[in-house]
Amino acid sequence: MTAQLLDPKQAARPLALDTNHLGALQMVARGEVGAYGAAAALRHRTDDLGVLMVSALFTLRRDGFVGFGDAVPDPRDGWLQAGLTSAGERLLDIWLRRGRRSPDEAARTRDWFVLLRCAQRGDLGMTEANQVVDRGSPVESRLAARMRELVSAGHLVVGAARLRDCRMITLSETGRALHTRLDLSQSNHG
Repeated sequence: MTAQLLDPKQAARPLALDTNHLGALQMVARGEVGAYGAAAALRHRTDDLGVLMVSALFTLRRDGFVGFGDAVPDPRDGWLQAGLTSAGERLLDIWLRRGRRSPDEAARTRDWFVLLRCAQRGDLGMTEANQVVDRGSPVESRLAARMRELVSAGHLVVGAARLRDCRMITLSETGRALHTRLDLSQSNHG
């Protein structure tokens, strides 16, 4: 199935997945999906999911679009956050391109949305060495660069409030508006 979805020769044919799969990919990209153990079924961290969304997550994990990679269990409760594999990122990019955006714009929009969602949840911080962290763990350099874009544009604010020896990063009013707009646009691309 993976080869059929990503084979450029098959690009003219519609994808075999539906908007539930897109929604599931977006939830994974936002860091909302995981499990209490690597062998457990994927679930949303706080919300109950409908049967179609559970089925979509199962299919995406089975087919290699979603996995745990190098996820470390949360020491408080053992939660493992799922992530997109490279095939999952590519599939999400394919869907976003269908929205007439370039792959770079789609990646930037997806990264911005993930960062804005993390800031909204209070998970982002900046260390004294100006390293960006998500729940205490350093973020990859691409996301750190995107976060700096959002700070420069005034959408994110590095505050004086501290959590775990980090200055908290929060949404500004324009950041809230951007987050809402991106959330709506991603919902409408299905």
